Amino acid sequence: MSASTHIVSLRFIWRQLYRAPHKALLNILLTVAMMVAIGWILMTIGLTRVEMDRLMETVEVDIDIVMASPINIHADIGAANYGAFIGKRVVDDILGSGRIVDYELYSGMNIVIGPAQEGMAPAEDIVEDIVGDGDEKRLEGFPFAALVDPAAFFAYMGLPDTDIEYAPYHDARFFDSDWTVARLSRDLIPIVIPADMLEQRGLGFHDTLEYTLDNAGGGMMIIGRFNIVGSYRDVHGLEEALMPLSALEALHEGVGLDMYYITAHFAHDPAQNRDLPAFREEVDAWARRPGAGLVPLRAIFRDEELRLAIAPLEQTLNLLTVLFPVTVAVSLLLAAGFSVLNVFLSARDGAYLRVLGASKRRLCMIFFTRQMFLGLCGLAVGFAVVFVFWGPAAFGGLFLPCAGLYLGGMLAGVVLAALAVAGKKPIELLQVRE
Repeated sequence: MSASTHIVSLRFIWRQLYRAPHKALLNILLTVAMMVAIGWILMTIGLTRVEMDRLMETVEVDIDIVMASPINIHADIGAANYGAFIGKRVVDDILGSGRIVDYELYSGMNIVIGPAQEGMAPAEDIVEDIVGDGDEKRLEGFPFAALVDPAAFFAYMGLPDTDIEYAPYHDARFFDSDWTVARLSRDLIPIVIPADMLEQRGLGFHDTLEYTLDNAGGGMMIIGRFNIVGSYRDVHGLEEALMPLSALEALHEGVGLDMYYITAHFAHDPAQNRDLPAFREEVDAWARRPGAGLVPLRAIFRDEELRLAIAPLEQTLNLLTVLFPVTVAVSLLLAAGFSVLNVFLSARDGAYLRVLGASKRRLCMIFFTRQMFLGLCGLAVGFAVVFVFWGPAAFGGLFLPCAGLYLGGMLAGVVLAALAVAGKKPIELLQVRE
């Protein structure tokens, strides 16, 4: 075609648009609406996934090892263990999983203690001496709670305002010290006992007491006391003395006793929450295997906060995931359908062009150029609207491919319709009503 032919064709397209601006505007608005709809769905899917990832990586899930069914701890486990029933193997498996960022372990045991004596006395002699008369410093078998952080322990027991008054040069850090069997033979175990016991028994800081545990002897040095602003009793109705958890573990190891815990509470690493279902099955298997505890155990994953936060986002994501391909398919059908409709509505103009000598090829090019012009204008406006609402991030991912599909649907519709119109005789086209 010559340049003059192109100019004539462009002038004809312009006059068609000028004569029917509502048709042109409708085509542009349809394209804008489809681009905004696709952009909104894609951005909402992306933001939903980002929020889910944020929640997955920030919401902490707590894990507790508990009894599988309620029992009478004192009757079924015995007073000697002071209610401890969770086996050390389960605790070691969980801590060794690499998924725990924090934990709280409490244990306990009834230990017979008395004033330090010369030499080593058998356990039964010490018990007889303790319960005898005449020495107000002598104590009976006493419940010990073994822990790492006294503040966390008191908060767990519902007594957050409880304070400990320590002897000079001592503080709560001794609870987190590392005790071994070898250290037990050379160092005194620091303990904290209730303040009323100090007063009733006439004990003071740095008094040395002797303990017996399966006929093994050593020393415990009283270095602190309770200053309790409330009162509490455990399941046995006894007040506890406090000692480092690692010291009690070393005592059990030294005499060949199995170590058990009263409380085993773990904080799961939020960064690994996506694999939580698999880890839940693993921990549950550890807790339920034979010999895991003195009673049947089970694991409780306290992930209610995470599930409540994730559930509505998952529902939204599932809905949008279904809605997105439907929206893309509808946009393709509308693009093709409106292109076909516009060409057929311009069939009378095509007949005039054919009568005036326009070739079928030129007629197809006129229809194609007009529809592509409207489509590109709609895409440009749609891109501008999407950019205003969501910025350049909206043009990543599937947005541009979807825009290309929309343009392809428009192209397919106009080509098929133009070929159909160009293939008819002018007299047939003149019979088409606009």
